[in-house]
Amino acid sequence: MSIYNILTIKLVLYEEDFEFVSKCLDQLTNFKVIILDNSRNIKLKDTITKKYKIERYFLPKKNLGYYLSLLKCKITYLYFKIFRF
Repeated sequence: MSIYNILTIKLVLYEEDFEFVSKCLDQLTNFKVIILDNSRNIKLKDTITKKYKIERYFLPKKNLGYYLSLLKCKITYLYFKIFRF
């Protein structure tokens, strides 16, 4: 069994631009990806879902933050890393 079949990558966004997100997604082409956009950027969602295959894309009604956003997905294992650029 391949790691690509058992590992799902989750991106938690808040006011990110397409260029930043696309750099991440370009590196994750073989993985299932779930995105949670806490800023509810519908335009970004439309742009991303047209270019990339995204497993699920959440636009919560309020900012769930990093930790509460994990509750939106059923997970068995978790590696959590916050990137600040």
